[in-house]
Amino acid sequence: MFLPKNIAHRVGPKWTYAAGAAVAVSATAAMFPRSPQEDVPSYKAEDEESSGPVSRFESSSNFSDVAVPLPHRKIMSTSVASPTSYSTGDLRHNFSALESDMDLTYGFIEDLIVARKTYLRKRKSLELNQQQQKEQHEVKSGLDEGIGSSTENVLTMNGDASSGKAVVLASSDSRPKSNLRMQPSVVSTKRMYVYNNSIIHPENADNFKLFCAPSSLHLAQDVANLLGVDLGNINVDKYNDGETSIKINEMVRGKQIYFLCSTETNDALMELLLSVSCMSRASAGKITVVIPYYGYSRQDRKVKRESIAASDVARMLEVMNVNRVITLDLHNDSIRGFFSPRVPVDHLLPGPIAAAYFNEVLDPSKHPEKQITVVATHEGQVQRATEFRRVLQKLSGVHVNMAFISKSRQLPSQTTYDPILVGDIKGHKCILIDDIISTGSTLTNAINLLKENGADNVYAYATHALFNDANTNVPDKLQALNALDFLLITNTVSSSKVLPSKIRTLTVAPYIAEAISRSLDDRSITAILKSLT
Repeated sequence: MFLPKNIAHRVGPKWTYAAGAAVAVSATAAMFPRSPQEDVPSYKAEDEESSGPVSRFESSSNFSDVAVPLPHRKIMSTSVASPTSYSTGDLRHNFSALESDMDLTYGFIEDLIVARKTYLRKRKSLELNQQQQKEQHEVKSGLDEGIGSSTENVLTMNGDASSGKAVVLASSDSRPKSNLRMQPSVVSTKRMYVYNNSIIHPENADNFKLFCAPSSLHLAQDVANLLGVDLGNINVDKYNDGETSIKINEMVRGKQIYFLCSTETNDALMELLLSVSCMSRASAGKITVVIPYYGYSRQDRKVKRESIAASDVARMLEVMNVNRVITLDLHNDSIRGFFSPRVPVDHLLPGPIAAAYFNEVLDPSKHPEKQITVVATHEGQVQRATEFRRVLQKLSGVHVNMAFISKSRQLPSQTTYDPILVGDIKGHKCILIDDIISTGSTLTNAINLLKENGADNVYAYATHALFNDANTNVPDKLQALNALDFLLITNTVSSSKVLPSKIRTLTVAPYIAEAISRSLDDRSITAILKSLT
């Protein structure tokens, strides 16, 4: 026994022998004295960012370089004044800023290593916050000196929001420009409405991984930049026979995984399912799928002998062991009910952000004589149009009218229909609201109908634009419409084609980044739109 019996009985045999080992090591160190510079191995902040996971036991070979102290003796600890220097002092005193409650009675070496790493993480986080505050102050100083009238003017290249050439993300005034991937067709709001500089905290970043499928690579890169993390390393390939191959190239055991993938094609859906299964088999702790566009969402009800594919996709995701779902603008909000209570679904609605963009572009408060009318493209879009109108009216402070187009078929056997406008839009600026553009026929008919009924200007907004291989000519058809001023879509679905000037893409990366950051901290996601709604 290395301790008195009364103490050994309280601390147990493991710590009793550990204390004995500490005494032996200290005695050996006393027999072979060294200079103070040799007492502690070099340890720098960048050690926290090693390429691979290292367990506390794998790094035990370094412990022999540290003299383990006897009870209540002075030990070598990290200096609070400098995170990369070391000084002799009381560990409890030096780490008082961390409000640590560790029991260092016997100065166990593992507690010392944990304390150092905790200090360095918090120190790094503090330096990062200070750097961000400095950058924000520089941007604000530039504005005060007349460099630009808005943050967007400072960070935008070759254009502004009204010209459709703005390329800055809505969150860029709090992140360095070099971290943002610029696209000539992406626009944003001049103000930040949904993003609060939610960089993942270093303590959460150690347990967090963001992956994506090839179909959502560009959007995922923007989200990762806004969160201050790197995308996870994953290979998504195809064999010669067309089968999908998934391989994860880094450890995910016990980590919180976020996988971003829009399922606009069958291949994308299969990549999502197999990736989630692969991560589950690799012992991931919690898997959250972020689905900007939920494929098969229009098959949400049974008519005669038809499948309810939206429900089947939900069941497949559950079988693959998904723990949570974050999605944007479902075709029908009731799709959330297709998931069991075990899998909560966060439904993000980018419509209010689009309303803010139109408010900045049209600026109704400066032209109150020009009436604005929000028009639903059909009966199913009345709820979206109502919410859009409410936000636009709140932001502009002027009255906004409401109308809708009825496309109900008179007979069940009819394959075509004549749209009927309900509401007065003569001389008004009209904004059409829809959720999905596929062939563009519904939108085209609505645009022509509004112009025929005397609308001065016609704008349109749709969340998801499916300009895939079967619909590659749709953007050109919309560009050719003289009645259309411009169409605003979001980047929930990627397009390999360069879009024409009348089609503007509103980025949802800040919205998704904020939702991910809040879900990690168990904060309200609904409150993201609090400033708009």
